[in-house]
Amino acid sequence: MVEDLRSIIEHLPRYSSSDGGPTGHLTLTALRDRALLLVGWTGALRRSELVALTTEDIQFIEGEGVNVYVRRSKSDQEAEGLVKGLPYGSNKETCPVTALRQWLQAGEQNVEGSFKGDIFRRFYRGESIGESAMTAQYVSTVLKRHAESAGLDPEAYSAHSLRAGFITQAIRAGKAERRVKEHSGHESWETFNEYVEEAGTFQDNPAEGIGL
Repeated sequence: MVEDLRSIIEHLPRYSSSDGGPTGHLTLTALRDRALLLVGWTGALRRSELVALTTEDIQFIEGEGVNVYVRRSKSDQEAEGLVKGLPYGSNKETCPVTALRQWLQAGEQNVEGSFKGDIFRRFYRGESIGESAMTAQYVSTVLKRHAESAGLDPEAYSAHSLRAGFITQAIRAGKAERRVKEHSGHESWETFNEYVEEAGTFQDNPAEGIGL
């Protein structure tokens, strides 16, 4: 849920006075991970979709946010693609658009040549940015590690928590189910309705306020 995500972002590692980077600022790895988690959550992306994103798949829209083009997904076997709009957040630290832009800028400054191709790349030898994307399985590792640093139970989280968490949060916030389903890219209502049912168990609950 969004409270957990905020806490995780708040506890991302920062450079100390003994490090080579700017004291108090997010480390290079943390910049990548913040963008990874916020884009994954806001886009309700599957882990395979998240790590497959390239710089050609995104388009920043002035005053609006960023369009993310998912070229192929589990429910899109014909590879027709899906465009998801990620709007600016109200908080700079948890804004997916700002986080993505800052990671891309940091990547541009820390690789030889231009930062083109895979967005969420693996690191090697400390904070050296590799040329290829992290594996889909590693998304869970990133989330679990940072959840533990935030004092949360890492075993309660996986890469799917980003997608499921967004859908649940959006439904509880009263967003139209049709629009949430379009955004998540679910093909069938049957699967999507499982999230709706779980999200609504405490909304207008008949057992609340009856004298217990």
